[in-house]
Amino acid sequence: SWLRERAYVVTQSVRNKQASNEFWRCVWEIGANVS
Repeated sequence: SWLRERAYVVTQSVRNKQASNEFWRCVWEIGANVS
């Protein structure tokens, strides 16, 4: 969540390319730090 200083995105393994694209779009939109 962008409302908290630290938060985590938890998901199951993506099963297809469309789901993978949607996941990374979500990460990009919220400005998540990926490490």
